[in-house]
Amino acid sequence: MIKKVLFVASLYKPNIGGIETAIEELAKEYKKHGITSTVLTKQYPFDLPLFDNDDGVKIIRIRRPHTDEEYIDALKTLLSNKELKADIIHVVGVRRPLPLFALFLARYYNIPVIMTFAGDDVIHDEKNIHIWREYEDDSRNSIIQAKNYISYSEGITKAVYKLFPKLGPVTTVYAGMDMKKIESIPPFLSDKKYIIVARRLVYDKGIDLLINAFASVLKHDPELYLYIVGDGDEKENLQKQVKKLKIENRVIFTGGISLDELIGYLKSALIHICPSRIEGGGIVNIEASACGCVPIGSNVDGIPEYIQDNKTGLLFESENVKDLTNKILFLLNNERARQKFIKNGYLFAKQFDLSEIAKQYLRFYEQATPPGEIISWSPKSKKMCEVLNDKK
Repeated sequence: MIKKVLFVASLYKPNIGGIETAIEELAKEYKKHGITSTVLTKQYPFDLPLFDNDDGVKIIRIRRPHTDEEYIDALKTLLSNKELKADIIHVVGVRRPLPLFALFLARYYNIPVIMTFAGDDVIHDEKNIHIWREYEDDSRNSIIQAKNYISYSEGITKAVYKLFPKLGPVTTVYAGMDMKKIESIPPFLSDKKYIIVARRLVYDKGIDLLINAFASVLKHDPELYLYIVGDGDEKENLQKQVKKLKIENRVIFTGGISLDELIGYLKSALIHICPSRIEGGGIVNIEASACGCVPIGSNVDGIPEYIQDNKTGLLFESENVKDLTNKILFLLNNERARQKFIKNGYLFAKQFDLSEIAKQYLRFYEQATPPGEIISWSPKSKKMCEVLNDKK
């Protein structure tokens, strides 16, 4: 019987993103089942406290280790922290270094560890492949020895098997959302006619493509606004792009906002665009459908599993600004089609309600198995195994 879950993720609140939201919402749903949750994450930004509490969810942050000695010291600290004892460990996103610690904690407590592949942790292009390669040996061996695997989409699963051709079965459990909560949130009150994008502002998310498309759309609909929700390393470049195109009076950067605020914005928006270059799936596409906001997304990776083309929304050819422009204009000028997508989208979104998604996770937890004896693969991992054995 599962009474406590330890979530492990590279980033968590107050950072805002799909993984952070997924864990927060799952923890709330588990609470209804009498299950408590703790989150182990990195200390980022660096001024965040190492120990925190968010609505009953304990948050334990560690400084990211770099040297072998720092890894070993971090493991000793984690093994001594009884707050991390749980019935199961659920890793969401296999970004280094935390999957490594999750494996050792699972072995220490003899409990299952589940690796959930979220998207850009395993889907790479030439601009982010270095993130994987930097600690590939640790990540690869931690994942292989974990035994239990979930992904957010079939598109992600394909990417997983490219990296791990001999990996065991990977079960697809889609990201979920709280439909009752979404329905209870009032719309954002605005006299503006706008479309919206809610993504982390990084290159992979393709916001630059949308800005170029929006500049073309404005030639046909000059009263339209674009809301860009989120923060990230590309924000300054995107603002410069908007200024260069002379559309700064029609583009609004909101910065990072809460999920409740985002739902309000989506409820008043005409269209949500997900122009990602790589993407595991994008729960925001389902959230948009639940809010009566028609989603448009690029036809990459897992997005077609979260947007049913020409049924709940539209897909455009990735990197094709003209195609994206045409799809936006089609929805702006075809109210009948938009209403069809709104109706179909709401029914589709109900399948992603957290009450059902949580049950799928809990069933998976009950069938998961603990890792065996950890097989070291490097001098560092050998020393960590020695620390583990000394602690037992």
